[in-house]
This record gives sequence, C-alpha cells and structure tokens, in this order.
Amino acid sequence: MKQQMKQSNLAKNSLTLAAAIMAVGGFSAGAQTVLYQDTFNVPNGAIGGATELSQLTGVDASSVTPQSGGSGQVISGDQLSLTLGGGATTSEMRFGKTGNPNTGAAPNLFDWSSGTGGADILSALGFTVSFNWTAGDTTSGNWIFFTVGNGGDISYSGLRVLNSTTENGILLKNNGTVQIFNGGSGAGSQPGFTATGVNHLVTLTYDFSSWAAGSLVTMTANVDGTAVGSTSFNWNATSGQYFDIGTYQNANNLIDNFTVTTAPEPTTWVMMAGGFGMLLATRRFRRSEG
Repeated sequence: MKQQMKQSNLAKNSLTLAAAIMAVGGFSAGAQTVLYQDTFNVPNGAIGGATELSQLTGVDASSVTPQSGGSGQVISGDQLSLTLGGGATTSEMRFGKTGNPNTGAAPNLFDWSSGTGGADILSALGFTVSFNWTAGDTTSGNWIFFTVGNGGDISYSGLRVLNSTTENGILLKNNGTVQIFNGGSGAGSQPGFTATGVNHLVTLTYDFSSWAAGSLVTMTANVDGTAVGSTSFNWNATSGQYFDIGTYQNANNLIDNFTVTTAPEPTTWVMMAGGFGMLLATRRFRRSEG
C-alpha cells in the first residue's frame, strides 16, 4: 500500500510540474520578448522608408531605423535584398536611431544595450537574432555575415568580421561553411551545415549576465535547427553594442523575417528538465513494481 501511495504521489507531482511547465510556455518561445521584427512586407524600394517603419514591431521598434551601409540596400519581393553597388565586395544593413541622419556614425546608431529592451535582455540573460536566409547559390565564394558590438566604427570599409573593433562576427558561406571571429581574429573551426538547398533559418543566441565591459558572452549559431558553431568572447565596452547584417561577394542573398528577441528563459528549460526527469522516474518506478 505504501509503495502504491508513493507511486501515486510521484505521478501526481510529475503531472503537476508538467502542467506548470505548460503554463509558463513549455517548449514555445512565448515567454520571449520581441524587441524588434521586420518582415519587409512593403512595396519594393530602399530600406528605412516610412512604410517599412510603420510595420516594424517590438519594444524597440519605434527607436530603430534600418540603414544602408556600403551600398544601398533595398526591399524586393517582401524581402531584404543585400545588394552590392559601385564595385563594392561587401555591404550591410545596420540599425540607426529613429530620427537621426543615415550617416552611420556611432551617435546615430542604435545601441541595443541602452535601448528600451536592454533591461529585458539582461533579465532573460541574453538575446536571440533569427532570420530566414535565401542564398544566391551553394558555392563557397559567397557569404553573409552578422556582427555585434562593432563600436560604431563605420570608417572600416572591409569585411566587418575582420575589424578588430568588432567584438563578435559570424560568416555563413553558401556552401555550408561557418567561420566565427572575435575581435577580428578567427575563433577556430566550426561544424557548419549541409547546404542541400538555398533556403535556411538562421538563429544566433547570445547568453550573458551583464552589458559591462569584460563580461563573458557565449554565442551559439543554429542553421535549420542544428548547431553549426559556437564561441565565447567578452564585451569590450559597457555601451555601444551595435548590430550589422550584410553580404560579401554576392548580391543575391535575401533576408526575411529579421527578428530580435530576448533569449529563452533559463528557468523554463530547468523546469522542463526537472519535469521530464520526474516523468521518467515515474515510468521506471512503475516498471520496477510491475
């Protein structure tokens, strides 16, 4: 009888915890705060126009204006087309402060650490950047990149991941190769992904506990749901955390559904792990009693 009561209580506790997990969001990203999202579902034209700004969503949306860097980025077919112009080999989309001129100088760039969502990011212990990427082909010579914490150094005209003031950058080559750079230097070989097609979902998660200079940051990259690279680096400044997404060599890369959210809440994952552990223990207990 005591064993039956113990089994019943364990099962009840497991179900209670499972219900609690569902209440806080379970596997979904419902607990994440959307800081910025651009679907690019507007008529074709240059980025940063009034129509595009009106469809931005997220707590930082009213403070951010997409800007062209290098050559004019355009919206085409409800997607961001990362263009190359004037013989350039690299260009990018950066994020400026709403109402400021499109010069890209540091005072005019949006600092994600001090924006409205900066406190939300710290509360969640990080942020996640995700977007749909349509590559121009599946060759090794064409790349896209994403960088964080570049210090607002817009005078650098080369590939931004190689800039020493860029705290972290990632290159995604169309053939599936992944390269990561910290402070402009390579961070070692990465697993990469299988480029069987040109359509991909890219997710970059940055985990940290402080915006302060010297704070440790862990970056994990996923393509189509598979981990393709990771690294650790340090913020080199307490403020000036800027983002850039761009292209190298190829003018045919398309970006859609660009989204910045807070990272998944760690407590949710802990609860899920505990809940599934208890459910597994319940099953094992029943088998041992059978």
